[in-house]
Amino acid sequence: MQSEQEKNITLEQVHEARTHLIEALKKIPVFKAILHICLADEFKKLDSDASIARRFINLRSGAVASTSEPTGNLFDVFLECLKRGRSPQYTADKYGMYELDNIGSETFRLKYLDVANVGRMMAELMQNLPEKCSSELDKYWNVSMGVDSRGRALPPPKRELRNLQARLFWRELDLAASENLLSKSDVVTINGLIGSGLPSSCYAVSVEKQQGGFSTLASTFVISLSGAIANELNQAGSQEVVFYSPFGGLEKFNTVSAFHQTLQQRMADASSRAELLQGLSEEESALVSTAPVMRYARILEDLFEHCNGGLLVRQRRDLIHQVRQLVTVGAHTEAAWQPLANVLSMEAVVRSENVRNVLLIKAMLENARPEWFKKAYVTNQELYVGLEKNLLESQIQLHELTQDVASLKAYARQAVEAFISPGTDERIDPDTVFVNIQHSVRMADGKRIEHRERKTLTQAFMYGAHDRAGRYTLTLEKDYGLARLTPENIMRAIETLDLRLAYGPARQRVYGQPNVKEAMREVLGRKTALTLFGAILQKHITSTAQDIVQRFNFGDPSIEASGIALRAFYNFKPLKDLIVYRRKGGDANLKTYVLYAPGSPTNKDWYEFSNRDSLQRYIGLWALEEEGRAYLRTQVHESDRHNLEHEVFGKEWPRGEPRERIQGRAWWDQVNLVAWVESDGLKGSIQSVLDWEDAEEKAVTPHWYRNAGASDRHLFNRLNTDFKAIYDASKDKFHIEGFHKFARELVMSRLNEQLGRTGDRQIDPDRVMVKFHMGAMTLTQLFINWHLWRSDGNVFEKIFLPGSNTLRDSIRVSEFWWKDTGEPMTELNSSTLNKLIDLMPGEHYSHYLKSNFLWKSDIDLRANLYRELKKNEMFRAALTQKLNGTLPSGHYDWLIESIKGLDRDTRTPHGVSPSSYPGEGVYEFWLEGARIAGGYVFGEGHVKFAYVPNSPGKAFIWVGDLSKAIENDRLLGEHLLSLAGLRGRDRVGAYISKSRDPRDSQPVPGLGGTYPVYNFKAEYESLIDRSLDDLDVLTTSPAEAFWQETKILLEVALDVISIFVPPVGFVVSVLKISHSIVQGIIASSHGDSAGANAHFATAWRGAIVMYLGKVASAGSAASALGLLSSIRDLSDVLSAVTGVPVGISYVTAVAVPHWTPESTTHVIG
Repeated sequence: MQSEQEKNITLEQVHEARTHLIEALKKIPVFKAILHICLADEFKKLDSDASIARRFINLRSGAVASTSEPTGNLFDVFLECLKRGRSPQYTADKYGMYELDNIGSETFRLKYLDVANVGRMMAELMQNLPEKCSSELDKYWNVSMGVDSRGRALPPPKRELRNLQARLFWRELDLAASENLLSKSDVVTINGLIGSGLPSSCYAVSVEKQQGGFSTLASTFVISLSGAIANELNQAGSQEVVFYSPFGGLEKFNTVSAFHQTLQQRMADASSRAELLQGLSEEESALVSTAPVMRYARILEDLFEHCNGGLLVRQRRDLIHQVRQLVTVGAHTEAAWQPLANVLSMEAVVRSENVRNVLLIKAMLENARPEWFKKAYVTNQELYVGLEKNLLESQIQLHELTQDVASLKAYARQAVEAFISPGTDERIDPDTVFVNIQHSVRMADGKRIEHRERKTLTQAFMYGAHDRAGRYTLTLEKDYGLARLTPENIMRAIETLDLRLAYGPARQRVYGQPNVKEAMREVLGRKTALTLFGAILQKHITSTAQDIVQRFNFGDPSIEASGIALRAFYNFKPLKDLIVYRRKGGDANLKTYVLYAPGSPTNKDWYEFSNRDSLQRYIGLWALEEEGRAYLRTQVHESDRHNLEHEVFGKEWPRGEPRERIQGRAWWDQVNLVAWVESDGLKGSIQSVLDWEDAEEKAVTPHWYRNAGASDRHLFNRLNTDFKAIYDASKDKFHIEGFHKFARELVMSRLNEQLGRTGDRQIDPDRVMVKFHMGAMTLTQLFINWHLWRSDGNVFEKIFLPGSNTLRDSIRVSEFWWKDTGEPMTELNSSTLNKLIDLMPGEHYSHYLKSNFLWKSDIDLRANLYRELKKNEMFRAALTQKLNGTLPSGHYDWLIESIKGLDRDTRTPHGVSPSSYPGEGVYEFWLEGARIAGGYVFGEGHVKFAYVPNSPGKAFIWVGDLSKAIENDRLLGEHLLSLAGLRGRDRVGAYISKSRDPRDSQPVPGLGGTYPVYNFKAEYESLIDRSLDDLDVLTTSPAEAFWQETKILLEVALDVISIFVPPVGFVVSVLKISHSIVQGIIASSHGDSAGANAHFATAWRGAIVMYLGKVASAGSAASALGLLSSIRDLSDVLSAVTGVPVGISYVTAVAVPHWTPESTTHVIG
């Protein structure tokens, strides 16, 4: 069995061989080129030194022609004669030969050329044209063209064609073996029989003609795997054979007899007969008997010489036949010339290769089917495939209705195409037009960050225009020859069209239409039908569950379907894709519940529960594992996302216990069913999905952005681009490995080194639980809090019993088990821990922080980059609040000036003391004696604003309203607590508790202990120092954060490596969303354009997904296009594979890869 990598290599080799063959076929001269040579050769007999390009037949001056004979250039005249199907009738008194067109003067007539003789020459040429064209074609195939680098004659095209066909055969043979169409031993046998280039052990296939005699099918042969050689293959033979045909590829038969019977049946079927007889010329195939006798004579020459020779003979005969038709019947339409073009281009060879390609792809699909499918009865397999086709048909129909608004990218593409295309008949794809965009950010120290991006024209329009003060420059990568395509026009159109603003209303108009909703319901209905049947075949659910769902689908009023929501603390909206089916009435907790959860963590779509409690608990347990959390993030409504993170994921759930041991928790007891607004069939689910997607689009392009003036929107766009530039310049310098990960890798290295374990045998300390006198925790957590291991001693022992530590180590009792399973872990004991417990990862991490962030020669540059990040963050936050109405314009203006003032560094005065209250200007944000990391207080007179970085609500809060804001927004208090540092948590926590207590008056926040911001290098160093202080607390006391996945540098992660831009304050986890219909704008706005087409992945199921993944050779749809010559070819092949008409538009939308902008960023100066 070949590995996936080996199969990919084989696919690439087939692609390469096919490409080379098609390129060779493109070199065959077209009919007009052959015709030109034939005419030129004949004309030289009349005018040896002339070129037919400079010879014209014109009507002589004053003459009146009685018949309309063709005039003009000699070649055009001859071509017109062929179209008419008759030779010309010229007389010297009316027509003459000239060197110029449309001139009949005697002065310019070539008197030595008799036009009547020229007419007779053309008549004779037309009579002999079939043979003349055939002769010229033979010359092409047999004459060497050119020399190699050493001056040696290249092989003639005939030889090259033979070699290319042979190479493609061998590649397809390897691929057939990798897909189990043939065995490895079969391949070895075939290599031995025909791989030598000597007379083959293969047999040609010949069919009887009506008038007697036999004709041999080109490129069609039989290989006897026994290796026995005979003059003719016995039709009743019992040996295994492999049959190769252009339209069938390689097929294995157990006996010659079985093969012969199959071939007889195919000759009796009109479709398969027509394919087989493609191996004969058109005239020959018409002479084959209805039920012909077939013979299999041995091929007495090299197999591929034989195949190639048969192919060229067929081409020659068909050429003669078609030219004969032409000279007798004529070609009155352009379509009449097509048969000739097909013969010369060997269109049948390309078409047959495509058919073989489809057969191989179908084999790939069948082999790639899961085991449960392969083990199912054939009737069930056929039913499942039929349901797949039904689903694909509905997906294509939905796409046709929504294609222009399916995503922002799709909307932008069609709008930009309309802008740049010359007319309706000539369309230009803006995804093929590339532009280079350059943007600069001036830093406080005079240096400049220069950011360059190469992106498609579609993407340039998606990103929007900048304000005048920060405009980027745009240049076209090359001259595309389009009048509208100038940088000035593009910049003007980006500003005028403002596609991001226009997309939302356009999308709502389309998705609000009843036929679109009905198409969506059809897709959902067919998808549930398919996946439900798959769940039955996999035994994920019982027939009882199937009956409940099917009854609902058929309109049984006793069955109901509803959404499901997490109602912990807040009333969450329904999860996007989840549907629960159940019978109406009866005890709610004593009935079967069927859950549809597509894409859920266990790779199941359907679940069956005997009661509601089981359903609630199962969904609740998703919150305990990262895979489950990631899934819930994709399903929760945008308005509930913060609550999901803080109220569900932010809680401390039991660690170290297997899932099955965890008892129910209050919040998941509140996982409830939610009735849809519309109860008719699945309409309610569709409306829920539409509401979800609409909220997603509005979250990324919120109402305050839509309602803002153009100048403010353009400023916001520019600040986003500024952020990308600063982020790109900073990301490598500020890359931080979290403490927990650092500690885990250090402990894992030393622990496995101690135990002598390597490779897959290594122990992961995060997966090992240890229980000792202080409780239970993971091995990583114990090493972080190393002091707890020896905390069973006391001061008396340490003073009076100096050897007590050794004694304690020898008798200390501990238990170890695997976190995932709860099974005992016998490889570790207390003795091993005693040897390693002094590792102290905190000290190693402290050195890592200092050496990577403080002890650097470029610390000034780092401090300036940090300044630019903070300024950009605050600019965006202030502008956001101005636009959403939570910050008056007057306050906004002075805040912006204050932020700009941070560019001016001053020396910290000697002996300066902390202030009891912030004054004028920008001060550090201290709250109850704890520094709020990344926060500042801005003062002007009596007006003081506290800046809370990445606040879940407002970032700039009037100090007098801070306590009230905490009371009204519980998340704000938790966020402030996370920024306070471990030493200050108790004090800040007490203030937050007072602010929330309705029994007390609002406390006045203590802002003392603060200093003005003198220079940003000190701010940068302060942030790292605070992290080191947190590290000290974390590793010397069992702090609350100890139980969490410790991220001591959360502030730096948010300030430096967060890739979120609009709107400010979103948590990083929102990046996990993969189902968003506006994925294009989400990804593009966050510096991650690679994900902009990711939402298509969820729309693709069945054969097309498998095809794109397999053919891509690298697992992506991008390289799939390389296998076929065009989107149209891809569309045709997919249609053949799936049995569903797959339109070019659908293939373009899904298969064309999203271009990831290429960017470079440099700090200059």
